[in-house]
Amino acid sequence: MKKIASLLITGAMLVSILPVMNVSAAYSGGSGTQADPYLIGSTSDWTEFRKYIDSDGDQGAGEYWKLTEDLDFTNSEGKKDWVTKIASYDTENGGTVFKGNLNGNGHVIKNYEINAEQIDNNTHMAYGLFSAIGGDAV
Repeated sequence: MKKIASLLITGAMLVSILPVMNVSAAYSGGSGTQADPYLIGSTSDWTEFRKYIDSDGDQGAGEYWKLTEDLDFTNSEGKKDWVTKIASYDTENGGTVFKGNLNGNGHVIKNYEINAEQIDNNTHMAYGLFSAIGGDAV
């Protein structure tokens, strides 16, 4: 009986840490601190980075990322792939901006396209890899 109880407790402990493990698995490593930045080593990591910034209430403020590889967004047809911008900002309504720290670490991001659009004569969406940066972004 003690053996079964021990196995059940061990199993419950393992299940309880799975959500924590999934958070860090979104990147190629790291914990997001200056000493241990999140590691971006693939276009999938870049996509997770974008999704995180777009959903994070403080838009990455005080968090750190570092490229570990060149990122090539060439698609399966050998053409530049469409990449969604990080953050979402327009000149009239504001919006989200990137406020974190990204170290390019000597790597490049290449072969992507981003569609720019004008909302009306006075309002323009900000486009680029980052729609806009703010706060103490680096």
